[in-house]
Order: sequence, then C-alpha cells, then structure tokens
Amino acid sequence: MGWVVPETKIYVGIPYSGMEEESFKIATEVTALLLNSKAYVYSPITSSHPVSITKLTSNSYNMWLDLDIKFLEWCDEMYMIIPKGMRIDTVLKSRGCVSEILWCIEHKKPIKYFIYNPIGKTLVPYEF
Repeated sequence: MGWVVPETKIYVGIPYSGMEEESFKIATEVTALLLNSKAYVYSPITSSHPVSITKLTSNSYNMWLDLDIKFLEWCDEMYMIIPKGMRIDTVLKSRGCVSEILWCIEHKKPIKYFIYNPIGKTLVPYEF
C-alpha cells in the first residue's frame, strides 16, 4: 500500500449494525494492514466491538458517536471501508457511517473510500 503516507493518522469507518462480526474482522484486518504501512490508525469497531459484546455499557448510539467524534478530531483523514460484494449504498444506509462522513465534511477532513478484498487482504480505492 504505497499510497499510505507514514505517520498519517487514519480513522477507519465501516458499516456495523447487522453485520457486526464481519465488520469487526474486516476493520481489524484493515487496521493491521495500515499499521504495517507505518500509519497511526484508530478503528472504532476494532476497539469497541469487544466492549460492546460485554453488555457492560449502555451501547447507545450517542455514547459511541461521542467517542468516535473525539477520534475523528484526532485523525488526519478517514478511510471508509466498503466490504467486497457490497456497494456504497451499504455505507449510506448506516446511521453511524453517515454521521462520520457528515462530521468529516463539516470539519474538512479528507475521506477516502476503499473496497476491502478479504481473500487477497487488499484495499482498492473505490471509484465513484
């Protein structure tokens, strides 16, 4: 992934509700790939999914969004991941993804969209 600038702070977004385990696996693999490229990476799904399944937090949308915004403030750019076989409308139907995208637009944070291929463990830029 020669297009990842070392030391860039990247926030990894991905649709979650209704595909929790798949999203956790993909987000964690993408995080590992980006870390190998010497980027600084935060994936809310990689971080929060294990906490969520404990049922020890409220797991409310607002609780997670408040936390996510703190990390969006920290990042240089957001990578929005589209699982292979899905389309951009999967992202646009996700309340969380839409909130992250709108926050980034409002705060002038670059957003890059990628399709993740789990077989080849590769990210491919999404063409609109």
